[in-house]
Amino acid sequence: MNMNEKNKVENCRIEPKLKLINMDSVEVEQIEWLLYPFIPYGKVTIIQGDPGEGKTTMVLQIIAKLTRGEPIFPVTDTTMKTKEKRSDEVDSGVSR
Repeated sequence: MNMNEKNKVENCRIEPKLKLINMDSVEVEQIEWLLYPFIPYGKVTIIQGDPGEGKTTMVLQIIAKLTRGEPIFPVTDTTMKTKEKRSDEVDSGVSR
């Protein structure tokens, strides 16, 4: 095979045809969240930030907690009291 034939073979790339879809045909689906509204189940999540901000540490901590069956954020007495207080305010019509 000479050089010209070799270049023709290399330049003859088979590309898949682009499939266009109409947004009318896209079905709306309910999203389930691991951490609302930041990390959905079954979707791609991008963790973005400057170097040294703790992206890797955060992801490793989330993975470790999930594999042990622990909640991502610990629920303490303080957080429960805060939620109860806010719930009482909503029920009584008290605004901030």
